[in-house]
Amino acid sequence: MFKKFRVLFLVIIILAVFAGAASAYEATFKDVSVTIDDGEISRYRILEKTVAQFLKEENIVLEDKDKINVPLDMVIDINTDIVIQRGYYVNVKIDNKARTLKVEPGLKVGHVISSLTEANNIKKDENSTVKTEYVYKNGLPSDDLKKGQTITLVTKRTETAVSYENIGFETVIEENPEVYVGEDSVKAEGTEGKREIVKQKIYESDVLLEDNVVSDTIIAEPVNKVISKGTKSKPIPKPEPVVETVKANNTNNSSNAENQSSDNSDISALISAAKNLKNHSRLLTALAETRSSFKNVSANYVPESYKAVYNMTATAYTNGPSETGKSPGDPYYGITASGVPTKLGIVAVDRNVIPLGSVLYVKGYGYAVAADTGGSIKGNKIDLFFNTYNECIQYGRRSTVVYLVD
Repeated sequence: MFKKFRVLFLVIIILAVFAGAASAYEATFKDVSVTIDDGEISRYRILEKTVAQFLKEENIVLEDKDKINVPLDMVIDINTDIVIQRGYYVNVKIDNKARTLKVEPGLKVGHVISSLTEANNIKKDENSTVKTEYVYKNGLPSDDLKKGQTITLVTKRTETAVSYENIGFETVIEENPEVYVGEDSVKAEGTEGKREIVKQKIYESDVLLEDNVVSDTIIAEPVNKVISKGTKSKPIPKPEPVVETVKANNTNNSSNAENQSSDNSDISALISAAKNLKNHSRLLTALAETRSSFKNVSANYVPESYKAVYNMTATAYTNGPSETGKSPGDPYYGITASGVPTKLGIVAVDRNVIPLGSVLYVKGYGYAVAADTGGSIKGNKIDLFFNTYNECIQYGRRSTVVYLVD
């Protein structure tokens, strides 16, 4: 009997071992459920592995935009429910141009709009940008996105351009009584300023809605140029005459005796007429007669009587805007500073050197009357009137000897 009991005990032990092994083996399996798009639930019993391995073994393919509720690298070591939501297509209509777009499940309309906007924000260069937005016309951006839905959008494009403009500076004149006229100096150089102008254009479906100046900002103020202008009168040096002794009845120069006219009454008449410059007719008649009487004298001719002689720089002028600043039709056209009409023999002088109304003899020009002045005729300069511009060009600028007859 003991022997039977022993055999029974061994059988029980063996059965317990097999039962434990079976339980342990059963415990290594995991229950997995898979739901795709709220459809039928598929159930699996698997050994421990990752989600990615499980899906591959069961030929469950995840496509672009599909969504799964567990990480692919997660090890399935407990019972697990896997939920897969397939991505789907929606229709997007932008400015009446249609396209299809695959999206993840569970998104809002605003997510699609944002993704399109981010892809179209382009910076053209450092001074301009183009920002594209899409306006949802048939709902709200917070609306849930549905499979096969048509989203109608209108393009809103904002173009921003930044430009720069220089701001000119002004020139400020500061009078300086301690400095002579004409001795001006630059006290401070001018510097241009700069302004920044931001302009913005807004289009909707390529139709211009707004064109605005967003800002106009001075980013650098201009700095004025400052000129110190002398106002102190400069003393005009009076040229020393070469000869100051009055020459009367000069008979020592034989060449003079040969060339001088026997009739000096013309010179006397000219001197008398020049004392009254207001009697234009008398003056111009006496001047013409004197020049005619002495037009054929030699180059060595010297007046029989004179008070002084000067070495001077001679230039030529005639009537016209380029010479006098006056044109035909101007009431002062052809009129000198003294009021005498211009004529051959009328000359401009510095009245501080030679008084107006003086009778002169100019080497190479002839007898003349000082009846005009000029802005550039200062000191030992003299400007001779000619009838034509070509005569002025031919005469040019030259050094000459001027005799002060009276």
